[in-house]
Amino acid sequence: MKKLVMIGLILFVLPTVIAGTGWMFNASEVGFTVDVHQRVLIHRFSEFSRVAYIEVNTTLFPKSTSRQRVNYQYTKPNVSMEGDWYTFRWRLPQNILNLSVYSTLKNVNLVKQVKKRVEFPTSKLPPKGSEFIQPTKIITSDDPKIAKLASKLAEGENDLYEVLFKLGSWVHSNINYSLSDETRLESRNASWVLSHKMGACDELSALFMALCRALKIPVRYVVGEAYSNLEQGGWQNHGWVEAYFPVYGWIPYDVTYGEFGWIDTSHIVFYYSSDIGTPPTMLKYDGSEVNISIDEPKVDINLLSANGAFPQLYQIKVEPYKEAVGLDSHNLIIVTLNNTQDYYLSAYITLLRTRGIINLDDRTRYVLLKPRESKREFFLIKTSANLSDRYIYTYPIRVVTLRNYTAETKFQAKKDFETFSYERIKAIEEYLKREELAANKTLVKDIDLECGFLGNYTYVNVELPFNCSVTNRGNTLLKNLKLCLEGDCRVFNLNLQETRVFQFKVNYSEPGPRDVVFTVEGNQVSRTEILSIKLLPPPKLEIAKINYPSSVGYKSRFGLAFLINKTVDSPVKDVTVNLSHEYLSDKFLLSGFKKAKLVNISIRGRDLMMGANNFTIILEYKDLLDRSYKTHAEIVIRLENLSIVQKISLWFKGFFRWLDHLFD
Repeated sequence: MKKLVMIGLILFVLPTVIAGTGWMFNASEVGFTVDVHQRVLIHRFSEFSRVAYIEVNTTLFPKSTSRQRVNYQYTKPNVSMEGDWYTFRWRLPQNILNLSVYSTLKNVNLVKQVKKRVEFPTSKLPPKGSEFIQPTKIITSDDPKIAKLASKLAEGENDLYEVLFKLGSWVHSNINYSLSDETRLESRNASWVLSHKMGACDELSALFMALCRALKIPVRYVVGEAYSNLEQGGWQNHGWVEAYFPVYGWIPYDVTYGEFGWIDTSHIVFYYSSDIGTPPTMLKYDGSEVNISIDEPKVDINLLSANGAFPQLYQIKVEPYKEAVGLDSHNLIIVTLNNTQDYYLSAYITLLRTRGIINLDDRTRYVLLKPRESKREFFLIKTSANLSDRYIYTYPIRVVTLRNYTAETKFQAKKDFETFSYERIKAIEEYLKREELAANKTLVKDIDLECGFLGNYTYVNVELPFNCSVTNRGNTLLKNLKLCLEGDCRVFNLNLQETRVFQFKVNYSEPGPRDVVFTVEGNQVSRTEILSIKLLPPPKLEIAKINYPSSVGYKSRFGLAFLINKTVDSPVKDVTVNLSHEYLSDKFLLSGFKKAKLVNISIRGRDLMMGANNFTIILEYKDLLDRSYKTHAEIVIRLENLSIVQKISLWFKGFFRWLDHLFD
């Protein structure tokens, strides 16, 4: 019989902060030998077992690309080749078979030069392009949460390079690298990664690809090897992504390493796929009473050469905001990156730790540099609080990049120099950032207006509180904005990304539905928010249809019945009835009251007093704001036709009640 077995490759690589060693970034060309080898194992069940042939198809070996040149490739045993697949075949094989693909290759330190803005969204696809934008079981780009996140990250952008940079840096910064059992044995899909905020290289790539495909950006998966210099690192199986740029072609993005728009020379390409988890090796055989399996591939890589000096692509400068500050003071470290090339670059910078300095924000930053663009990054720091005023303290500051570019500066802390509080240095940082934004961005005016009712219920003739938040979503200062509610207006300025909250109070006298209209207007910008509310009148209940006997006897048991009726359609709560009499008192809560309820109270004649008995029915209730309301009704019931014994009994009851009240 014939069987087809598919062998998958589990991808994992240790993440790096500054991955690899100097040759990965600084050499112009790097040479390697790559030996991929596997074993085929034949397990025979009996002496009658037979194997006519075994065939292994594999694409797990280095390929030539625009940055990778395979100079020599040798297979053992010999193979036939179809496309990017090698086929190993054995007739009447023995128990253990070995196969290998040995290659020598050179990788060029290359950054694909995208010199002009590529329009986003893009409608241009590569050949067979539809498969590179479709969701799969792993790349769940049709997940609403992923689509929402992708839209949020790309909102307002029209530059494909910038969109991909935002997506990649978000994944790298927000998903924790983890080679746990949950990710080591199988690839998790993008939805799982977004939910759990963790994964290995194939999980991080899956989420990045899903975000891209949610925006119809064509992406493909790349399987190969890469180098990590962390503990237990070295050469590891690895996966990364390539995104398609119309005119420019496929451009690499390694969200595990934080390399966006380029990859270091340690990345060795084996094969491409439109999906993650596509098996690179397939086993087929013809035999009986046997079990045939293939080991996981082993890859041996040797570095042969690292030639030439790769030029520095951008300039880096670091300087303190103040060269000298007081003791126990804040300061800003300003890093200026200048792209000297006429194409896009991405940079990853790290502010190294300095003894005696407290870093108050993230020490690492990803920066996208457009052609010939200069950008500044700001790091907020603070000197140690335990400084002696007898000394002058000098702090060396050093910044490094992923490509091992470095820049250094220093500043001093000493007595009698200006001291900066956190609030003051933060305000300076925000001002400098606004300057930076104005220098590098086209001015965009955009605001958000969100209003809401602060209370729970809306009644007429009650002050209704509303909140409105106005947020500057553009990249320019908005001046003299006017926020109004029915003639009540507030005039204010709004800084970049600033949100201001305003409160309004309004009183309406007519019940029923009403639209509350808020407007904010400024120069070339406006927004309107309409809240639909229903104004409630005060509730009103009445006591109606009271039914009772005008006179009763001593031995009578009679009913007092009445209807509680809602005469105004407005909700009520805590409806209570209190029957008040000189001798009797009965109070109870009417649960579940809606529009009307019949109440029936049973009374004994012997509990009354001789002659006229005055009863008061008191009805109390509240509205939804806990305001109290009360109404009442009065009736008279006579106790008549009493015998002498009954009269004496009533006299004694009255006497004892008088005594009780006397001593209360």
